[in-house]
Amino acid sequence: MISDRDIKKLKELSRIDLGSKEEARIKKDLEAILGYFEKLKEVSVDGIEEMSFASEISVSAREDEETLSPPEIASQLVEAAPEKEEGYIKVKAVLQKE
Repeated sequence: MISDRDIKKLKELSRIDLGSKEEARIKKDLEAILGYFEKLKEVSVDGIEEMSFASEISVSAREDEETLSPPEIASQLVEAAPEKEEGYIKVKAVLQKE
């Protein structure tokens, strides 16, 4: 199903470096995922009505809890953060300048 060429293309597109063991594991995992989709294609869905949502239950805010506005939520999140700087959450750098 999945060729080594496909894995190499995925590596290039995702810009990740993989060893041969990792490539083999990813190839196996992707083949399992695609195999599952092939199984799903075999399921008959005749007579089943289409759904726009997985659940028809309407979820609304609880009446016994205070509803916060986005700015209030943001300020609470910043206050709860272990490190803050000038009103922002301070995090470790994940990108490096070249």
